[in-house]
Amino acid sequence: MSVLCHMALRMVSQTTLKESLSQYEESRPFCTNAHLRPPEDFLQRTLMAAFLLRCLQKTNYFIDGEGNDDDVPNEEEQKIGELLLYNLEMLQFNAHEIYETRYEQENELENAKIGYIAVALYPTVALFNHECYPAVTR
Repeated sequence: MSVLCHMALRMVSQTTLKESLSQYEESRPFCTNAHLRPPEDFLQRTLMAAFLLRCLQKTNYFIDGEGNDDDVPNEEEQKIGELLLYNLEMLQFNAHEIYETRYEQENELENAKIGYIAVALYPTVALFNHECYPAVTR
């Protein structure tokens, strides 16, 4: 599972079901470029969203005490599935990597290496979407 898939799942799983459903109801301000995606990409993201939804079902996210063994998601689960799909589409173009500079010797730039730490979603930085304006890098 990629780091963006993991982040899409955590954006849902680290809040309560009620909070996630309110996110579903709110406007979604981030660019997904869904209209530009080929069908194969949409299929892959939909399958990943379905897999992540099933993970949430099995980990008691939706109901107290037992996992959902029903193959057909109910209305709340469908909304969370849609939110997961939105997150997967949106993170591709709006998430930014966080790096650190690692020095072999203190203050020596020649042998310094860039190391990946994490990925984050910053709404203000997302306004400088790297796909919309090619001079901006991730």
